[in-house]
Amino acid sequence: MFRVALLLFFIPLVACRSSGGEPVPQDDVTELTLYGDSHARINEVVGIVAVLPDRYDQYQWTQLDGAPVALPDRHGPAISFRVSDPGLYRFRFQAGSDQGSISDEFVVTVADDGEPARAALRADRSVSAGGRTSLRFWLDDQAPVSAPRFRQVSGPAASLAYGSDPAIVYLTAPDVPGDRVLVFEASVDTAEGTFTDQARVVVRNRPPVTSPYFCAEDGANCATTTPLQEVRAYRRDSTYRPVLERCVYDNQLDGARLCRVSELPPLGRQGDLPTVERIMDRVLVSHDWMGERFEALLRDPETQADLRHLLRPVTAVVISSDLRPSFYWALTGAIYLDPRYLWLTPEERDLINEQPDARSGFGEDLPFRVVSRFLSDDGPMPALPAAGERVVISEDRLRPRLTNTLYHELAHANDYLPPSVLPFLDAELRIVDEVNRRAPVSATLPGGPRDTNLTQLARVRYYGDPITEAQKQLDPDQVADWFFADVTNDFYAYTTPREDLAMLFEEALTGFRLGYQRDLAVTDIDYIVRQGWRHRIAQTGVAERAGYVLDWIYPEQAPAIRAHMESLTPEPLCAGVPFVSSSPECAMPMAFPAPSEAFQYRPEPLEHFSPPLNVPRRLFD
Repeated sequence: MFRVALLLFFIPLVACRSSGGEPVPQDDVTELTLYGDSHARINEVVGIVAVLPDRYDQYQWTQLDGAPVALPDRHGPAISFRVSDPGLYRFRFQAGSDQGSISDEFVVTVADDGEPARAALRADRSVSAGGRTSLRFWLDDQAPVSAPRFRQVSGPAASLAYGSDPAIVYLTAPDVPGDRVLVFEASVDTAEGTFTDQARVVVRNRPPVTSPYFCAEDGANCATTTPLQEVRAYRRDSTYRPVLERCVYDNQLDGARLCRVSELPPLGRQGDLPTVERIMDRVLVSHDWMGERFEALLRDPETQADLRHLLRPVTAVVISSDLRPSFYWALTGAIYLDPRYLWLTPEERDLINEQPDARSGFGEDLPFRVVSRFLSDDGPMPALPAAGERVVISEDRLRPRLTNTLYHELAHANDYLPPSVLPFLDAELRIVDEVNRRAPVSATLPGGPRDTNLTQLARVRYYGDPITEAQKQLDPDQVADWFFADVTNDFYAYTTPREDLAMLFEEALTGFRLGYQRDLAVTDIDYIVRQGWRHRIAQTGVAERAGYVLDWIYPEQAPAIRAHMESLTPEPLCAGVPFVSSSPECAMPMAFPAPSEAFQYRPEPLEHFSPPLNVPRRLFD
């Protein structure tokens, strides 16, 4: 079933909508109406959604009465929260624009006259017309005897799809002539009976995708072809707010909407180091907590200097619930971040779209795996909680992976616009014009990946190219010999020179700043190591190439990071054992101060994506 679902998700990504002649639906909503659960039980998850005319684009929810509840999104058209105490809960919703404001109130009465609610379909939310989102069914302290059943109860018909996790339903919203409320229901059978819950999704009437820039020329590797989630400037008073919303994240982005350097300059164009305040003025979010976490990272003394330096060529930062995976787009000069490393509470996580990366099933038939992990003295770099866990986590748990992801994406930004060129940008050109005037650093990176076999295999793994019979019969030992005879530090480096550069930079800076060493191995499909190395970044050939990258894109810290790499000693990993327990000391399996099951190897989801820049020049005219 999962393989079929992936096809459903991937097909739209390889065929962009037409860029001309597609009408924008007229808005048929004339007044504000609130919909939700007016009555609830103790422990029930309650949702309220707003239907309102399109002209309003600023929202505010305020709780007026009742025991305080956590609202992870006070500035969107939908809220969802759990009620723990009986009584009356009253909320006010206000919407505003340059044309005025409107408001209304909604009351929820919570009774303590029965069994507390045990099931929840999370979470009530908004989605753009034609956009995609997901709902997850939760059951408290019950062992279901069947998989959950999902159905749409009311509203214009959405398309439903399913994957390997039976607790999730994936939705594609219908096109609508104005805001519409869709109601969905999930139920499951247990030994104590059937448990059911409903959730509301308000479909927003937003412009369709007509942008010619959302696909490469051949239609492959699109950034997206579905309507984007509504985002807003994190700082409402930012002087850049109008241009951010016009030329960075828009369903109808075209040549006329792309900003000139003078309108949205890179953060470090004047050669200075951008302040945290200046950076946050360039942030767009779908939910405010995403901006709060990003700002906290920027103020972290350990990583602040790195991020402020590396953000110099960036024009904007976009964080949205529908972004997966993260990427840098040279077309706009912005980075686009998947928020999965930003949430701290289960209620925040509920609002992130769980649609899988369309590449998730690529390369499943390859007879080998290339795997890696970051390790410190305390164990592996912390991973996210399993999808079925509802836990509150600390910023310390998320920070290493978020920082590591940023190092990668910001390497791309500095590849196209290294610090040395920023003061010389032409104010009247667009960022993409400046990018196209010069070769990126990665184009001059010496001694690039040389093995053509691995280049072809990487296209199977990361681009979904058809696998050949000869590739299916490859011996993992042969693949390992090819790989470790070359001068790359990751399989992903074989996709493009840009990814080659980003992977070198990511590992070098993560080791230097965060103190993580990296293991890299070629295994069979059961993750038994055939050949592997610790500190691959320090091996002859690899280290020299990493140093070249550092000199170009982070010259301020290049000498110190080079010295760190020189202090490392490459060590072979023990072969013939599971990757999870392999270490340079074959007689002493790797151990950490935690139960071994806490560190069972699970391949990380694909982290990164770089939309190709080979868009025909005629599209920029």
